[in-house]
Amino acid sequence: MKKIFIVVENLRIGGYQRLTLDQAYALSKMGRNVTICKLNDCKQSDENLEIIEKALILKYKIRIVNVFGSRLNQFLLFKNLISSNNSEILFLVHTLRATVLLKLTKIIFRYKIIILTTIHQLPGLSHPQQRMRRYFYAQFADSLYFYSKAAILGWQNEINSNFVMKLIFKKKCRLLRNGVFVDRLEFSKIRIPPNQDYPVRMIFLGRIATWKGLETLFKLAQHPKLFHASILIIVPAIDKNFSKRMPIRLMNRIQIQTGTTINNFVPKPGDVHIYPTNFGKNIKYTESISINCLEMACLGVPSLVTKGGVKTWPELDKFKILIEADWQDFEECVELIIKNSKEYFSSDHMKSIQEIINIENQFQTINQF
Repeated sequence: MKKIFIVVENLRIGGYQRLTLDQAYALSKMGRNVTICKLNDCKQSDENLEIIEKALILKYKIRIVNVFGSRLNQFLLFKNLISSNNSEILFLVHTLRATVLLKLTKIIFRYKIIILTTIHQLPGLSHPQQRMRRYFYAQFADSLYFYSKAAILGWQNEINSNFVMKLIFKKKCRLLRNGVFVDRLEFSKIRIPPNQDYPVRMIFLGRIATWKGLETLFKLAQHPKLFHASILIIVPAIDKNFSKRMPIRLMNRIQIQTGTTINNFVPKPGDVHIYPTNFGKNIKYTESISINCLEMACLGVPSLVTKGGVKTWPELDKFKILIEADWQDFEECVELIIKNSKEYFSSDHMKSIQEIINIENQFQTINQF
C-alpha cells in the first residue's frame, strides 16, 4: 500500500491549508497512513491550524513533519524522507516549489514516487513574471490538477494565446474540485426550520483581503431593509486599523471572531453567508465558490456569491443554496438576502448536498487517473 504525503506551504488558517487537513482526515478515516509536510512555520498561534485543530490531528493520527530551510536543505530533507520509506509514495502537493524539489529527487535518485500537484489560484491574479514561473514549475508534476474550471480556462487561455508557451507548456490540466471533510462538521448545529421570522444575520468568513469584498457587506448592511440585521465576521486575525474600516453606525451590530474555524460556528435561522468577490476587470474567468461556501452549504446556510463563477459546481444549482448576485444592484442583493434568510433545506436535500461536497470524492477522481 502506498504511503501518502501531503505537502503544503504552511498551516496557517486558509483555504488550501484547511483542504490539506481535510484530505489527511479523510484518508486516515479510509485507513491510509498520512503524513503532512510543511515548508514553513506559522508564527502566529491564533492563526495556526496545527494548534487550533490539534484534537482532530491527534484523533486521526496525522503525522506532521517540518521541511524547513533553504531550497537545498529542503531537497535533502525530502530525499531523506523518501529514502527512509521503502514503499512507493504518493505525494499530494499544494505548492509548486515542492513539486520541483520532489521531481528532482525522483529523477536524480530514481525514487518510486508519484507527484500530484493542485493549483489553487486563478492565473490572472499573479504577476506576469510569477505566472511564467508557475507555468514552468507546473511541468514537473506527474499529474496537474486545478481546483476550479475557471482556473483551468484561465491557465489554458494564457498558454494558447502565446505560440512559444503553447510549444513548451503541454501538461494536461485536470479538474480536482475542493471538498469538505464532512465528519468535521457537527450536524446537530444545522439550523432548524423556523416557526417564525428570525432577524437576518449576515456572515463574512475568511481573510480580510480587498478582493473578498468586506466593504460590500458593510454597504448592504446599511440598507434600510437590513437595518435590524446582525453581522458575524469570522477572520484569522485583525490589525489595529480594522476598526477604522467599519462604519460607526454598524458597530453595535457586528460580532467578530478571530483565530477560529468552522468548527466553532453555530448556524442560526436567518443566516446568510455573503461572499462578494471582485477579482477586477482584467480577470476573464472567475471562481465564486470558496471552501467557506461549501462548508456553509453542508450546514444548510445559503451563500450569496458573485455572478458568473459557479460553473465548477453545477450539481448544487438545483438546491439553490449558492445564489448568484450582481453586487452592483444593491436593491436586488438586499432582496436576495432577505429571501434566502428564510430558506430551509430538508434532511434529504442536506444529505445530497453533503454527498456532493464530501472531500472523499477527490480520491475517486484521482483514482481515475
